Amino acid sequence: MQTGTRNLERVVTVIVLTMTLSMIWGAVLTLVIALAARGLGV
Repeated sequence: MQTGTRNLERVVTVIVLTMTLSMIWGAVLTLVIALAARGLGV
């Protein structure tokens, strides 16, 4: 039982970290694209 719970916690942690990283990456990309568009005068 303990190992199963531990594995589940690890999986949840990895999923949360991945979602957080993808959200941050998406925000960074959006900022970069917005700045690039403004710089190009689009």
